[in-house]
Amino acid sequence: MTTTASVTTIKYAENVPGVLSKGLALTLSFMSSTMVLVLLVFTLLHAFVWHTLFPNDVAIAMTKRRLVKEKKPFEEACDIRRWTKQALIKHNSANKDFSGENEMGSSSSTLP
Repeated sequence: MTTTASVTTIKYAENVPGVLSKGLALTLSFMSSTMVLVLLVFTLLHAFVWHTLFPNDVAIAMTKRRLVKEKKPFEEACDIRRWTKQALIKHNSANKDFSGENEMGSSSSTLP
C-alpha cells in the first residue's frame, strides 16, 4: 500500500512540480523502501538464523524438527488443558466408584 502511494505521489510530482509534492514523493519512497528492506531482513533472519520461518507447518517447513517452546514454571502451573484433563480423569474415576457402590447398595436395600 505504501508503495502504491509512493508511485502515485511520484506521478503527481511529475505533473505538478513543486517542493511540497517532490518532498512528499521522496518521503513516501523512502518509507516504502525501508519497509521492504525491514521485511526482507526479518524474513532472512527467521529462515536462516532462527529457523522459525514455518514453525508449525511440517509440510512446507525448512526443517523436519518442530519448534517446541519450553514451558516456564508459571505456565505449567496455569496450563488449562492439563488441568482439565486431570479433572476429567478424576471426575470419571469418581463417577465409576460412586455408581458401582450405588448399584450394589440399591440392590440390597428395599423401599417400603
